[in-house]
Amino acid sequence: MAKLILPSGDTQDVQPAKGKKFTLKELQDLVGGYIRVWPFKHATHILLVDDDGGPKNLPPNSVASMMVQNQLNQKVVGNALWLAKDEMD
Repeated sequence: MAKLILPSGDTQDVQPAKGKKFTLKELQDLVGGYIRVWPFKHATHILLVDDDGGPKNLPPNSVASMMVQNQLNQKVVGNALWLAKDEMD
């Protein structure tokens, strides 16, 4: 099951509307725009964020930022979605 990580630090379990895989539209709706994929080496999960979050001045997401801090040394803003690679269509 995927987890939506909100800037407040709260998380919500989310599921695809139909079947076992999210559609692109569902993913975009959850993060709030065009998606950016943050893969993790040797991991079965990925983190999706709004690719335009910075220019939109979205609030920082400290939980998601901690998840990627060793990857790219960048801050995550806005909603982030943590999901298994096989949950994405």
